[in-house]
Amino acid sequence: MKRDAFSGCHPVINLIFYILVVGMTMFTRNPVILGLSLLSGTLYALNLSGFRTCLKLLAGSLPLSLSVIVFNGLFNHRGMTVLFTFPGGNAFTLESLIFGLCSALLLEAVLIWLHSFYRIMSMEKTIFLFGRIIPDLGLVVSMAGRLVPLYLKTIRRTAELAEMTGRGIRQGGPVRRIKNTAGILSIALTWALEHGISTARSMKMRGYGLVGRTSYELYHFHRRDVILLLIMIPAGILGVIAYLSGLCYWTTFPVIMEIGTGPLSLILYGVFFAFSLMPVLLQAGEEISWNRYLNSKTIPSDTI
Repeated sequence: MKRDAFSGCHPVINLIFYILVVGMTMFTRNPVILGLSLLSGTLYALNLSGFRTCLKLLAGSLPLSLSVIVFNGLFNHRGMTVLFTFPGGNAFTLESLIFGLCSALLLEAVLIWLHSFYRIMSMEKTIFLFGRIIPDLGLVVSMAGRLVPLYLKTIRRTAELAEMTGRGIRQGGPVRRIKNTAGILSIALTWALEHGISTARSMKMRGYGLVGRTSYELYHFHRRDVILLLIMIPAGILGVIAYLSGLCYWTTFPVIMEIGTGPLSLILYGVFFAFSLMPVLLQAGEEISWNRYLNSKTIPSDTI
């Protein structure tokens, strides 16, 4: 992962930001907010992981999003605008289609934010935040964030070894391929269970979770963290007020509701977009500061 300004902030700042931005995304179906959340999350993922990784993430989640749209249209028949009728008599409505599209947009936005969350919130940060308050939860969350990439890597390595022995997922007939795939997944699952047990035993031997246990704290609040916290508190209060007042409410049933375009709605969209772009803006500001500093230290060629 490239050097990122937001990842260098205090873990409390990172956690509060993700709680606010993901919470605002999950508790609304407003397509404007969902679109802005997906856009800002994608920009931050591009800054963290690069174009290729971000494209793989979006392409990998596309089948799941399409299935959400399809299944919502098949099983949700509410709405007034009937597009066509299934042989069984159930109607496929425009409202259910739009609702499925918004649900898929929500899913994509949350997944892209969770991608950057697991890149930013390392095991050390998670243990630092929850190690004293809720040690069991902190250990489970940190292990889960680390286990997923390790589990996928183990599956790939096991599949490569199985292919060398003639038991790959693309070798043999259909039944044989299913058995080979099941064997690979069984090996990876066994490794995951053993890895979790060994990690838990290792943490227990180190006295993790004991009353009075001390820890080496690497993170301290700086002026930048205080400024960001003072920005997040009003933004969080504004988000709660907007949600409770129905300012960001939008629905498709029984008819498609008109999207808010009044002054208050436009202010809400602008504040949310600026807030969700905070990591990107912070990185851009740091790069500008570094470039100015380096240019000021550069000796002009005509003075040599």
